[in-house]
Formats: sequence, C-alpha cells, structure tokens
Amino acid sequence: MPLKMLGDRTNQFLTERAFFIFDQVTDTFFELADGMTEASQQTQYYDAIKILRADKTNVLNLWLDGISAAFSDIARVVDSEDSDQAYKASGNSLSLLGDDNLEEVVVFDRMVSAANTKNHQDLHLLERRISKLLNNQIAFQQLPMSPEFITDQFAIAMRACDLAPLPKLSLLALYEGAVLDQISNLLAQCNQLLKDLGVLPELGPEMFAGDENVNLESTLGGRDQEFSSNNLGESAVSSPISSSRHQNSGHQNFLESFEDGPKKNPAPGDQFDVCQVGRGGQAELKSRSPLIVNFKNVLVEKEVNPPKEISPKSNGHDRLSSEELLDILKNNSVNGWVIDDRLDSDVGSSASPEKVGVRVQIEQILASQGDRFNGLDDIDQAIIILVDKLFRQAGKRQNTPEKLSPLLSRLELFTVKFALADQSFFDLEQHPVRRLLNEVAVAANTLVGVETLENDPLFKKLDEVIARLECAETDLAQLTDLLSDFVKFTEWDRQRIGVLERRAMEEAAANEKIDAARKSVDELLGFRLIGNQFGYALVHFSEKAWSHVLFRARLKYGLESDQWVQAVHLLDQLLELESMSEFDKDFFDRLTATLTESLNDISYDDYESQRMFSNIQQYLLEDKNKAENIHPVVFDKYEAEQVGDYSLRVTVEHIDADLPGEGEDVDKGLHGLIDDNLLAEIDSLKKGAWVELSDEEGGCSKHCRLIGKVESTGKYVFGDRNGRNIFVASRNHLAVKMKEEKIIVLDNSHLFDEALSKIIHDTRKIG
Repeated sequence: MPLKMLGDRTNQFLTERAFFIFDQVTDTFFELADGMTEASQQTQYYDAIKILRADKTNVLNLWLDGISAAFSDIARVVDSEDSDQAYKASGNSLSLLGDDNLEEVVVFDRMVSAANTKNHQDLHLLERRISKLLNNQIAFQQLPMSPEFITDQFAIAMRACDLAPLPKLSLLALYEGAVLDQISNLLAQCNQLLKDLGVLPELGPEMFAGDENVNLESTLGGRDQEFSSNNLGESAVSSPISSSRHQNSGHQNFLESFEDGPKKNPAPGDQFDVCQVGRGGQAELKSRSPLIVNFKNVLVEKEVNPPKEISPKSNGHDRLSSEELLDILKNNSVNGWVIDDRLDSDVGSSASPEKVGVRVQIEQILASQGDRFNGLDDIDQAIIILVDKLFRQAGKRQNTPEKLSPLLSRLELFTVKFALADQSFFDLEQHPVRRLLNEVAVAANTLVGVETLENDPLFKKLDEVIARLECAETDLAQLTDLLSDFVKFTEWDRQRIGVLERRAMEEAAANEKIDAARKSVDELLGFRLIGNQFGYALVHFSEKAWSHVLFRARLKYGLESDQWVQAVHLLDQLLELESMSEFDKDFFDRLTATLTESLNDISYDDYESQRMFSNIQQYLLEDKNKAENIHPVVFDKYEAEQVGDYSLRVTVEHIDADLPGEGEDVDKGLHGLIDDNLLAEIDSLKKGAWVELSDEEGGCSKHCRLIGKVESTGKYVFGDRNGRNIFVASRNHLAVKMKEEKIIVLDNSHLFDEALSKIIHDTRKIG
C-alpha cells in the first residue's frame, strides 16, 4: 500500500511536469530556430515541433508506464509470501544511448549528477526507508522516483520521437529545468509520506549534520546503512568515496538485486559487512554491491583449515589493508618491479614473461609479510577475484597485437582500486568507468593492424588516458571528465578517418561503375559474337575500337540512354555486313562515316580506325569468299591474331575487349556454396565493424573495417585504420569466405560488459 501511494504521487508529479514541458517546447523551439544561421538547423527545430505535437501523448504514456511498472515490480517483492521467490526484469536492459550519441550521455551524466548532489539527503532517507520495506538493500539510483530512474525512463520514451541531435539536446535542457530542478518537492513528499506511515520515522536530515562528506558525490551507491549495537555499538556512517552519476539498466538492475529472493532477516554482515581494519586501525564501512554479496561465497576460496584470525599486530607488523596493498603495487609499477605482464627488472631472463595479474601480486606481497590472501575481508577478496576473472575473460576475447596488450593490462590495477571504492561498478551497466574501459577496448581494436603504433594519434591518446587512470583517485567526477575528453577525441578521430573513408567509398563506387560498364559491354559483345563466325577484321574492330564507344555510352549515360541504343544499333549494322551476299559500297561508306564520328567523340586514334575500316572493306569485297574462308575448317580467333591475318573468317569463343575494369562475374558459381544463415550473418554487419581477413591461401591475415556499401551493386567496402580501400567483395563472396573461416568478425565494442556477463553466468552455474 505505501508503494502504491508513492507511485501515485510520482505519476502525478511527472504528469504535471510533462504538460509544462510540452507547453513550453513550441515557443522555445521557434525562438531557437530564429536564432539559427543555417537553414538545416532551423529545419531540425521545425521538424521537432511537428514530431512532438504528434507524439506527446505517446511519450507521456511510455514515460509513466515505465515508472508505474517499476513500482509494481517493487510491490510484488514486498507483497510476496515466498521470500525465496526470484524476480527478473521484464523487457530488455536499458542501454541509454548508443556510441553515436555519446554527447547526450555526457549531458545526462551532468544533469543527474547535479540533481543527485542537490537532493542527496532525501535520496538517502528514501533509500533506507524503502530498503526497510523490502527487507533488502536497494540503491537510491534504482528507486523509481530517483533522478536517475526517471531520467532513464524519459530517455526510453523519447526514442519514439527520433529527434535530430540539436533539438534533442535543447529538449533535455527543458527537461532539466522542468523535472530535475523541481524533483526535490517530490522526494520530500515521498519521505514525509513514509514517515507518516511509520517507516523509520526517527530518521531525519539531522543525521547528516556536521558531516560534509556524506553526499552523493562521496557515497557511490548511497549505501550508508543502520547497524545494530551488536555490529558497531552505535549507528554508523559509510566511509566517503568520490562519486557522481551512474546510469542503471532500466528495471533489470533493480530486480536482479533480488534474483535470489528478498531476505526477510538479513544476517549481520551479509549485506553490510564491516571492512577490515584500515590505516591507523580505524574500522571502515563500505557500500555493498548486490552482485558481490550474492556471489562472494562462490568467488572466495575457502581453505579446509582456515588460518586463525591475525590481529593487526600479531605478526610483528601492521596488517596491510587492500588499499595499502594497491598502493604498494602502484609504487612497484613506477619503480619497474613486478606489475601486470612485466617481470622484475632485476631478473634476467630471455623467456617471455607470463601475465601476472593484480591478485597474484597481492598474494606475493602478503606471503612476504607472512599473511595470506584469504585473510583479507571477504568482500575485498571477492572484488579482487572478480576483477581478475574479468580481465582474464576479456583477454580471451581481445584481438590485440603484442604492443597493445601491455598497455591494456595496466588498467587492471586501476579497476581493482576503483571497484573496491565503488562496488556499483559491477551493477550499473552504464557506469562511467565501465564505459571508459569499453571505449578503451574499442580504441585498441581500432589500432589492430597498424604497423607504426607510436606515430598514431589514437595510440598516443590511449597511452595518455591509461597513464592518467594509473594516477587517478576514485573521484568519479574527474573520471567522467576523462571519459568525456576521450570520447571527444575518438569522435574527432572518427571524423578525420571519415573524410578518408568517404574518399575511399567514392573511389570504390567509381570502380564499381566502371566494372558495371565493362560487364555490360562484355555481355553485349559476347551475345553478338561468341559461337558465331565473322571476319577477323570485324571482330578486331568490335573488340578493340567500338567497345570503347559502347563503354563510354554505358558509363556516362546508362543502359537506357539514346547514346547506348545508338551505339548498339551501329554495331548490329556493321555485323550484318557479314551475312550480306553483295557488298553495298554506298551503305558501307555512310556507315563508316557515322562510326568515325563516334570514334572521334572519344578521341580514338584516327589512323588506327581508318586502317581497321580498310581491313573490313578488303574482307567484305574480296576475302570473305576466299576458298579458305568457305572451307569447313574455320580458324580460331587467336590463330588469326597470331599471324595478323585480318582476311580470315574465325570462330569467336571469348571476348577480349581492351577496356578498364573487371568484367568477369565473381559471384558465378557461388550460389550453391552458401545458405540463408550465412547471408544473414553478412547482412548483420554494420558500418564500422572490424574483421580479420585471411588471404586465399589461408596465410597472413589483414584487419580491416567495413566502411560502407556501394549502393549501385551492394558490394561491401573494407578499409584499414587510415581509411584506405583494401578489399571490396560481394555479399555472396563474403558469405563463402565466412563459411571457409577466412573472415572473422571482431567485436570489442562491449568487451568488459560481455566478459562480466560471461563470468556471472559461469558463477551462477557453479553456485
């Protein structure tokens, strides 16, 4: 019942705010359009006005339905009599914005981060009260009335409008003022409602008094929790760690936290454990990730006879915390000692070093101190193990050269450090650090096949970003800025390469047009000549001279043009002379005059054309009826060519037109080798996809990127890192190569997300 009341209050607030937005949008967009200097920008705003007028009801319904569904999902968890029931998300996980809209991602990050910071007290109070209702922990970002969740649902609803980027960003500014700037009223009302209903009525804003660090910028996931006197003696406050906005994945991330069923009576330390003793022997409290909590027992390896608990001073030295261990590793990396895939610089060995992950290095340091890895806090162990598995799994899928592997492996230490500080890294699909790792993986994929990496601007930027991450603290605001900076650079790099790719596509399209013209001429001559007998003088003229007239007409004017039809008609008239019983000198002179005009139009050699006409006339007047030409044994065209005798009658078996381009049909005979499944895989290739292409002998391979398709022929054009055209193939040809495993699609676009999903899937099977 309380949740239904909260849902009604939220829907009422959003309905009022939505009407305010749509009332303002028309006038605002007209004013913005008037201020635009380019007609195309004005058109974008005018089109947006029309779209929003037509779709505003649909947008509102989609937005409110998403919020209502979330409240209903929570209500089912609360009302369920079976505490072990698992609830899964209905619908697909929300991926807020794609790679082509990263500017909007940054705008969303900024808006929601600001709203979270402004309303951190009310959000924390709501988090604790609703967690109390659920008998399980829920992060404030997953509350249906939170700035994060409301904004994500608004993004989903706006997809139906398909607005251009410029008016879309302007609409977001309206949304921020109308909704996020006013959301404090809604959050205060929701808190008051729960308080009046007796849900933790003793909580109030005074719990934050005097602690400037307790805010949404310093408590990622907002999981400061109440503890009984059995845990800490008094209520505890979570340790500050830097934070900013995280995007959830619709209802899925919220409901996945209850995948093993809500716990009616969570055991002390199950969701909210006290961490190991840190620096100065002071107990620290960390937020808990539902994923880590659910899987920690599976991830953490328990010994049969675990060692006795080691007190901070029992072995003669302060027991190292996870943070101190990471600081040691960071210093070691600076001094050239064991780090990632490099051996100790003092160890002389010609053997290739094995990759040494952060977990192994931590175990080595602890062993040197007389401690063990399983002496660390269980949660810290689970995080370190999970990150270790994450990078190992990513390494299996990663298609990167040796020069790039050490660069990427340096990310592991930073990832462990950040995940220890902010466990929501594992739960939030659109977490900025996860997005940054995926962006780095995509950049590395782009550099595959580049011979001189050191000179590539993207490689230099990648090295710079990783170096900054190695020195970075767990300040998510700074890391979000780093993501924004890296995204802007990669976008600039894409635009730079895009210019080169457009040139490559223009060249490919021109070549395809040439090939199509060549093919048309070859087919026409083949239909007229192959299998028939003609004087070699006629065949030679058709292949070597008139083919150029046909080619120009086809290339410049097309198959339906008068120029093409006329050129074909003149050829037919010339070839008909072979079958005439008597030679008509007047007709021949008129025909050759017309042919000469067409040859002059293409600047064909006049001397050569007149010599050909002379040979044709000689053949028709005298040579056609020679004894050797009426003999049952007819010469082959190549025999006449070898002896240079234009007076012979020959049988034509092949066309040898002296033209540019490729006239042969490369797809001939391929249809029986492929099926619909292979063709569907080729059709699924998107512009920008990277592939590994083996040569016909299966030897050396090339890494190339799909830069587009030629509209006229549907052929796929692949280029290298610098946009140079290196491979053009038809759909059928690619399907055959894929069947022969000579083409492999490389996709690192969501490398770390997919690696994490694989680990979770495997861990669930074990558990």
